[in-house]
Amino acid sequence: MSESRPPLLVEVYLHGGHVSGVTRQVEQRKRLVDVLNAPDTLFELESAKLTIAAGDEPRYFPIMAIDKGAILAAIPHETREQMRHRALLNTAIGRSMTRQAQMGFLLPPLYVEGTAHVSAGAGKLRPNPAVFARFFPITGAALYLPDVDPLELSVVLLNRDNLASISLLSDTRISRVA
Repeated sequence: MSESRPPLLVEVYLHGGHVSGVTRQVEQRKRLVDVLNAPDTLFELESAKLTIAAGDEPRYFPIMAIDKGAILAAIPHETREQMRHRALLNTAIGRSMTRQAQMGFLLPPLYVEGTAHVSAGAGKLRPNPAVFARFFPITGAALYLPDVDPLELSVVLLNRDNLASISLLSDTRISRVA
């Protein structure tokens, strides 16, 4: 029996734009990271809202296809039910062991800090894009954008192909200079 999963609210940061909408591409056992790492080149959002610059009027579209290569970062916004479902799946299926480190990632104009996770078999976690999948999660993240306060996020997915730099960090976050 195929269990229908409700659509997932997603925010996507692109070069020069921000899109929010819902995706139905997440199936019963697929997470957003799995959809973004699938071989197809497009990611679809329904009821999409496009914002080009802060203060500009957003544009609305019934459906928008986004080239995955243009995505800098994607933020899944799960409902409580979706979080509960994912937790049950993780309990039933189990999680693989990962290595974790506090890292910073520059994807101009975005900067993201948080905990990076790679497979335990990947060796020592170091600032090298090759240890990450094309789209990879950063947990306990802070997303910095020009001229706005940092966004605190439980998870953000970054596109390895758009990284300008990677840094190992101490456990403290950067702070804005007044």
